[in-house]
Amino acid sequence: MNKRSILKKHNLFEKNIEEIIKYGLRLMERSSTFFNVKEKTIIIEGLLLRACAYWERFVEEEVIFLIELKQSKLREYLELPYSQKLNCQLIKAILFSDSYRSFQDIEKSKGFFRRFIANNYNLFDKLANEQIRKNQMAYKLRNYLAHYSEFAKKKLQQEYERTYHYSLFMKPGRFLMKENGKHFESLIHNFILMSATMKGELACVK
Repeated sequence: MNKRSILKKHNLFEKNIEEIIKYGLRLMERSSTFFNVKEKTIIIEGLLLRACAYWERFVEEEVIFLIELKQSKLREYLELPYSQKLNCQLIKAILFSDSYRSFQDIEKSKGFFRRFIANNYNLFDKLANEQIRKNQMAYKLRNYLAHYSEFAKKKLQQEYERTYHYSLFMKPGRFLMKENGKHFESLIHNFILMSATMKGELACVK
């Protein structure tokens, strides 16, 4: 895979996220004749889950590509000879064959990235703190929707209070729909901002 191919993947990812934002904002403009509030919250939650799924697939592909670009750290970690050729398929098999890996929380995944991705190619280190914080908020919403556990609810409530100063718990759909979708648009658009930041840095990598 070359830079041109991965840049196309960035563009496709951003296009998919833009469509999710468009659908969500269009939904909130619809009158109750089409969808009542409960129906809207269910749909908007589904759009958040889809955006997170796109992000997870995008990050997995990005990690594999960045390791392929500069393979020195992976070779050193596995003590592989340089005569052993590594392509994307083999790197993917090495990284994911022994256990389930999930990179959606960039902050928690930084150790893994730094272990296997060469320093100059670690585009995840280029993301702004605000971008990472919004990504974590999106996943607190996602985790609650995926599990409905008391632990996930507690973590989400803490984020509501710390970041948005909301003292009462809100279901994710209600939160995302507040102020005509302000939170929805901000959190989902952040996926595009992260991709754009990484894409800009990728263009500078030789």
